[in-house]
Amino acid sequence: MLWNAHAGQLWRRFSIHLRREVAKRAGLSQRRFRDHARVSFAKVAEYQKRGAVHFHAVIRLDGPGGADTPPPPWATAELLTDAIQAAATKARVDGPVIDGRAEWRRAQTTTAERPADTTYVLAHWVFAGTGLSDTEAWLAASLEPAPGTEGEPTA
Repeated sequence: MLWNAHAGQLWRRFSIHLRREVAKRAGLSQRRFRDHARVSFAKVAEYQKRGAVHFHAVIRLDGPGGADTPPPPWATAELLTDAIQAAATKARVDGPVIDGRAEWRRAQTTTAERPADTTYVLAHWVFAGTGLSDTEAWLAASLEPAPGTEGEPTA
């Protein structure tokens, strides 16, 4: 699944945006934010029944020295909640192009110059006939299915 492949990168971008959003709401630059507070979190990634990665996270604001230092007075639950929601809407990862035809069409419209003798082939079909060749028929007849697999009567 593409989601699973990009989940780590998506979390990384979320955490970057979260630090930016907290700093913005505190009225600080990102560089100055480090002198006042630290975003700390613990996260667990798990697979759901449907196969998608699912994150659980505990996120908090600590003082600049980490958990041993108290957070600044402006570091409220409301500020953190707002920053989390904003970061979640901004964090994104672009995936690969799924429809190759759309990419091919896009390339055709953006390519200014291409040689006149260029031919693009999207698919190539050849009729190969029907049935088996003599050699294929001999090979198929000589193979016996393994016991307990196909070809045995089922109850």
